[in-house]
Amino acid sequence: MRFNPERCPECAERAVAVIETLLGRAELEQGEDGSYEYGGYTDMLWDSQVMQKAGPDPAKPQYELWCDGNHDWLAELVKEEPSGS
Repeated sequence: MRFNPERCPECAERAVAVIETLLGRAELEQGEDGSYEYGGYTDMLWDSQVMQKAGPDPAKPQYELWCDGNHDWLAELVKEEPSGS
């Protein structure tokens, strides 16, 4: 995949991370009074992992990228044309 812009606008470093969301199944424990509390363990459901869309226009989604300098910026996902056509 490719992004535009792919480099940080503040320091020109390349992107090293993208913000994603994923689901988790959190353990619950039932107390003696019947109420529930978190049990302290969450099993991450890795198959639900997706890049988090951002930006003001839902028709042109952008994604939040980060560089090693801890800067973040919004970038568009660039569609690549298949090679060998």
